[in-house]
Amino acid sequence: MPIVESLMTSLVQKYGKVEAENVYYAMEASGRGPFAKGAKYHSLHLAFAEKHGLPPVSDVHRRTPTRRKKR
Repeated sequence: MPIVESLMTSLVQKYGKVEAENVYYAMEASGRGPFAKGAKYHSLHLAFAEKHGLPPVSDVHRRTPTRRKKR
């Protein structure tokens, strides 16, 4: 059962029970949303990563460089 009940309740209203659980646990595992670095529930992401022997996700999102058109 998820720890952040208010988040889970809003996800159930939006997606339904099964999809809401998928979305919740995906956010927790990937460190996104309220589980991101600096967010309120980041400690839950760290606990998840430690429990499963995974490295915590860093807050740096690498973007592929966009190429400019040559004139």
